[in-house]
Amino acid sequence: ALPGVHKCVSLNEITAGSNQFTALPENLSLLPELSKVVMAQNQITQLPPDVFNIPELQTLDVAENKITELSADVGKLKNLTNLFVQGNKIGALPATLKDLPDIKRITLTGNPIVTTDADTAKLLGELKAMCEKNGGKMLGPEKEVAAGGGKAKFSLGKFKAAGGS
Repeated sequence: ALPGVHKCVSLNEITAGSNQFTALPENLSLLPELSKVVMAQNQITQLPPDVFNIPELQTLDVAENKITELSADVGKLKNLTNLFVQGNKIGALPATLKDLPDIKRITLTGNPIVTTDADTAKLLGELKAMCEKNGGKMLGPEKEVAAGGGKAKFSLGKFKAAGGS
């Protein structure tokens, strides 16, 4: 997918949604200014380890793909503010999502995430609280999770981007 893109060293955004890509471009961590990757509505099945080493990444949008796992390495993306993974096949969430200090928006709807175990319920509550503290919102897995671990129905709406994000 997108061969040679890693040679565009001043590239700060990749938007290639609604294609038939089966993978993210290789060597994205070689792009020092890359802050936004939008590869939604493709056929991507996994996130390569390299994507978790993009130093300035703020937005990762891989919604509506076929991703089955979110690596624990996601916690290395210290500048990440937006994580859109709705509509995939992710069954579990890594606890390292709590290591994202600036996270504002996470969308998890449409994934078969098991929310009945106590650890997952606690993690979802913590993530929701983090997003709200940073002025954002978490949606999903199938319900919006209250900070105390309770659940309430929600309606999936579009996020309004501020400042071009």
